[in-house]
Amino acid sequence: MNMKVQITRPNTRIIPLVKWNDYHVWPTVASFRRLIRQDPSLKHVVFRVGKRLLINEKSFFEWLESKKEGE
Repeated sequence: MNMKVQITRPNTRIIPLVKWNDYHVWPTVASFRRLIRQDPSLKHVVFRVGKRLLINEKSFFEWLESKKEGE
């Protein structure tokens, strides 16, 4: 099983949601879809172009850090 783990803070990259797990093991695409539906604060991270969902990778990890700090 080839698992890719991001150790360093990524540069800005736009990743189609369906390709997210080609770059990161977490969250899974299904979990990401659930997060998008449940958390409106992800608006600045996810972009919709037609039917395609695109993720701003850097913004996602910044959002994740803000959630950690808010605990």
